[in-house]
Amino acid sequence: MAVTTLKKILIDEGMTQAELATATSLNYSTINRFVNGARTPSPTIANKIINIINDYSGSNGKKKHYTVQGVWPNSKKVKE
Repeated sequence: MAVTTLKKILIDEGMTQAELATATSLNYSTINRFVNGARTPSPTIANKIINIINDYSGSNGKKKHYTVQGVWPNSKKVKE
């Protein structure tokens, strides 16, 4: 199974970093660091991001279910 990244997921879902920043109440620059791999979110923030993307997913009729480990598989910091 191929590892998905936050950037690819946002592109696939048609969601912008700005939309995700607004939905999570985080700064755009923080989201940008997560997208570019410069930072790894805390478990709480990672779950919030995934829940928001999962809620957003399906607006095109093709609902998907993303997981924290699917987005940040190598991070020991982020666990579901």
